[in-house]
Amino acid sequence: MSHIQILDVICHKTMYGRQFLVVVDRMPEEIYKRDGDRFTSIDSGFYDFLQGRSGKGDAFAGRSFDIKLDDGSVFKAEGQVWAVGPPEGTEPVVQVGVATIEKLKSCYVFQSCHVSKKLLSEWLSCNRASVNYDKYRERNRYWYPVKRVSKRRARALRKRGVDVRPHEGAFAWSPYGEKLKAKRAEMDRIDAAIKIGEIAL
Repeated sequence: MSHIQILDVICHKTMYGRQFLVVVDRMPEEIYKRDGDRFTSIDSGFYDFLQGRSGKGDAFAGRSFDIKLDDGSVFKAEGQVWAVGPPEGTEPVVQVGVATIEKLKSCYVFQSCHVSKKLLSEWLSCNRASVNYDKYRERNRYWYPVKRVSKRRARALRKRGVDVRPHEGAFAWSPYGEKLKAKRAEMDRIDAAIKIGEIAL
């Protein structure tokens, strides 16, 4: 399988601090090396760490899932399995969110993951990162709710750059959608002003 390529990195500020969201050309393949009750997967510098034990359907509401192991076998997760931090001896890593553009188009969610600190630092030093969390979100998604207007008002709004569309035999525009459009334009302006290497870990 080809080496994962980082396409973009979004530095998203939350109430808890900065969160790095990594956009890649393919998702990391999760095949785990088992060490006792610890499971570690690594693909192109992207890691996932689990800990768990066998059981008899006492977790996941009686459901189970398979954890693929690097020796070709499968650990059937029927008991307690949970995410943990990196085991001793792992290279320095950073917890991030990761997704492909295709996955974001179907569901705008970044999957929790760890990535090599060296790999991420090197990418940030040579590329322009983004601060726009909604950068890859479908831009027409939030056109509703709409407000109906007359044909004359529709012409005036269009001259101002407002997105006016035919709607149920009339014309309509979305005040909420226009607010989001203005916000996106501002975030695009901020992104364009960011210098290569300006955002770092």
